[in-house]
Amino acid sequence: MHETLRIMPVAPMLPRMAAKATDIDGMKVPENTVVFPNIYGLHHNPKYWKDPAKFSPERWLTRESEGPQNKLKGRYHPFGGGPRQCVGQAFAEEEYFSMFSNIVYHFKVESTDGKPLSEMCEIGIVLPTQRVPVRFQLRD
Repeated sequence: MHETLRIMPVAPMLPRMAAKATDIDGMKVPENTVVFPNIYGLHHNPKYWKDPAKFSPERWLTRESEGPQNKLKGRYHPFGGGPRQCVGQAFAEEEYFSMFSNIVYHFKVESTDGKPLSEMCEIGIVLPTQRVPVRFQLRD
């Protein structure tokens, strides 16, 4: 679940308004300026993630430089962060796990045209921006 949300966050940009004038990496941000933290960019930054474009669920099984502690270091924010963090995060994570595990248990999921599923999505405010044609094949 964490790797899926890292590689394709539901909301890749989360607009926020600066409550007061501040400085972000040397750039002055005036009060009341709307900023768009780039969650997708953060989740694909090679400074924080080894092979950031690679779908690698096993990265969450380690306690080394990647993994769950990245969430604590501000490198993983599929639900935003701070006081404006999504209030439905815990519910969404439980639903995601339940739905996904049931689908994978009962079906083999594949693209209808043979293209890798990772090549079938475009970035939008909420992903995906177009239909993703897949086939669900019942497992024996």
